Amino acid sequence: MSSFKNLSSQLYKMGVRHLFGIPGSGAALDLITDCEDIGIPFFLNTHEASSAIMAGTIGRLSGNPGVSVSIKGPGLANMTCGLAYCKFEGYPLLSISECYAQDTAESVQHKRINHGSLINELVKDRCFWNEATETIQYLVESSIKEIPGPVHLELAHARNQEIKGRPIVHEPELQPLSKKHFFNSIHLAKKPILVFGSVITRNKDKELLKKIRKLKIPSFTTVSAKGVIDEDNENAAGIFVGVGKNLALEAVLLEKADLVIGIGLRNTEVLKAIPFTCKSINLDCIGENHEGFDFSVCLIDEIVVTLDEIAEILKDKIWGIDEIKQAKKTLRKELLTSSFLPANLLDVLQQYLGKDVTAVFDTGNFCVVAENIWSSHKPLDTLGAPHSRYMGVALPSAIAASIYNAAIPTICLAGDGGLPMYLSEMKLAIRLKLPLLVILALDGYLGSIRSRVLRDGLSEKSVTIQNPSWVKIFESLGCLSSVVSTLPEFETALSHWDFKSGPCFIEAQFDPALCQDMVRIVR
Repeated sequence: MSSFKNLSSQLYKMGVRHLFGIPGSGAALDLITDCEDIGIPFFLNTHEASSAIMAGTIGRLSGNPGVSVSIKGPGLANMTCGLAYCKFEGYPLLSISECYAQDTAESVQHKRINHGSLINELVKDRCFWNEATETIQYLVESSIKEIPGPVHLELAHARNQEIKGRPIVHEPELQPLSKKHFFNSIHLAKKPILVFGSVITRNKDKELLKKIRKLKIPSFTTVSAKGVIDEDNENAAGIFVGVGKNLALEAVLLEKADLVIGIGLRNTEVLKAIPFTCKSINLDCIGENHEGFDFSVCLIDEIVVTLDEIAEILKDKIWGIDEIKQAKKTLRKELLTSSFLPANLLDVLQQYLGKDVTAVFDTGNFCVVAENIWSSHKPLDTLGAPHSRYMGVALPSAIAASIYNAAIPTICLAGDGGLPMYLSEMKLAIRLKLPLLVILALDGYLGSIRSRVLRDGLSEKSVTIQNPSWVKIFESLGCLSSVVSTLPEFETALSHWDFKSGPCFIEAQFDPALCQDMVRIVR
């Protein structure tokens, strides 16, 4: 048995069913072949960053690290953008690359780069392959424990060559504990608010989570935790981003609260982590600096207090339900105008597709609205880049989500700044006939950046996009395509798409001035 047959077998036993990347002519190609032989299909990408984004998305959805593979040097250098995305968003990923043996002469410079110097800031751990089962187990556990993230495995340049390396380990620092302070704060609160962060998904007790989610007090989620609460619930107050204003529900409700309870809340999940105006506590914090929120106390889950204890104390506290209902009504009235805007489009789309759908939003003005208007109903049915605001990742992430669950439609919403970045990956979606709807929200600008340009009277050349005929590009790839500028046209385009037959592309043309005004309602 070759070293890579051993590796592929271990990956399969650990639940790996998808392998993404771009091979070279060396060890990576051997690994891919061995994985294919054992039942792990390989998906060829057009850019290594995409492979990491896709694998990380699989990791986020499955709970086990996704796997991407590259050649040494430039291949891994290309992958760093995807590694950074997975680090920011907390996506479990095992990236694998070829490497030179440690005893290779320094004079051998072909594709040579110091991998450690390149990626140590982006990965939780890094090891060399030595055929030991413990090596893979260690990396997998490192990738998923605490805050998930990318880890890296180095392959020898020559097959069957053992390379020993020392892993890089970053242990989280735990915050101080105070059970008495915690319970006193909850008992005394008359208007508590819950804010769920992404770490809540670590809790696997579904019945307990249901109990917490159905408390009769305002319950927010960060964008990365969207779907933890069914947003049709009467206590679901929508998203918390830290800078919501005007009609954003966080601006309406937080000023009335006397206690904020964060559960699994990370300060990287919001645009700005600033101290709350009332007392605040955080449960299940993980090795992060929480000074932005300035919590009065931070507690570690299953050490001091449990979610069950919290639910018991909060079950008789009822407030804010009427405020939520009215605030939602007002927000929808302002966003769903008679003009053709992303909010209208998404409202029609959600009615058309129903609840059984995965939504992936890019970053920018359009997605700000999407985060507020799109209703999520279960964990991980909405994905994006809320931590990093990483432009361009929506398309490869949506393709991966569609590969992971091809039984339901997946939608991808991106602007004309983000969509072109990894556009070539669309070839994979078309070849696989994935149930993927790609919506290009087009206004001819880098819209969110243009806000500052307009505010400060700067040159618009830096944010103006010269768009090609996107419909012709997608048609040339063999994708059902259309361009729309009204809701009736959008509805007609939707009616022509059977998600079981493959991808569809819709270019939605919006008025840029109206799009700028739209965002100011919530941010």
